[in-house]
Amino acid sequence: MPPHATQSEQAWDESAVVSVGLLKEKQSVEPQYRRNDRSISFHENVNYRKITPLAELSEEEISCVWYDDDEYAIIKEEVTATIQKHANGDDIDEEEGFCMRGLEGRTKFGAKRRKNNKAAALQAVWSTQVSIWKGLIDNPAAIAVAYKPHAQNSKYPAIQTGYNDEQYVKHNVRSD
Repeated sequence: MPPHATQSEQAWDESAVVSVGLLKEKQSVEPQYRRNDRSISFHENVNYRKITPLAELSEEEISCVWYDDDEYAIIKEEVTATIQKHANGDDIDEEEGFCMRGLEGRTKFGAKRRKNNKAAALQAVWSTQVSIWKGLIDNPAAIAVAYKPHAQNSKYPAIQTGYNDEQYVKHNVRSD
């Protein structure tokens, strides 16, 4: 079950900010990766958070951090109501507690698109795998190449959504 926490429960432990200078004594933090003029660099301070192992949490702590079956049922009811409202052509008003974010694939159109994309991806990967087995292709990376166009069917709409969100924030949130 995935964890959940409110923003106030996710506060950073200020003692967990470490200077990179301290880390350099223990390990190298110089960029190790360079490709096509892209590089990784490190911020002067590194934030980290200690995670308590699940075995060390009390039942009360676990119930505060993890969803239980009742909470999942409530979430499912809310998702179902939102999708039904959308399917009926009603406006989705976030102020009323409805939001379609992340539910696009649960609509009839989204589910059909996802199903067709999965089938096409499976067929492309399977055909490539069979060609490798038959010795027609001598490159195991060909499977990744065959799958990539199908992954992009999800990637580019996600990028567009992110761009739209960025524009919304620039024009509506930051202007306030």
